[in-house]
Amino acid sequence: SFGDLRVDIRMTHALGLLQTTDQPINVVALAVGYASPSRFATRFRDRFGLAPSAIRERRRAPTAD
Repeated sequence: SFGDLRVDIRMTHALGLLQTTDQPINVVALAVGYASPSRFATRFRDRFGLAPSAIRERRRAPTAD
């Protein structure tokens, strides 16, 4: 449905922002159309199985080479 597509686009955009910027999570939530950061976090977790903060932590973690 259109609603599912809209959520998918929002979440994909949010994932990209979390992986490529240092914007606070509440700013990312607003950027993808959520007025409530907690509602955004719930939807994000439902979609990807991880909290937005976990994505951010993975990005900052050093990699073993």
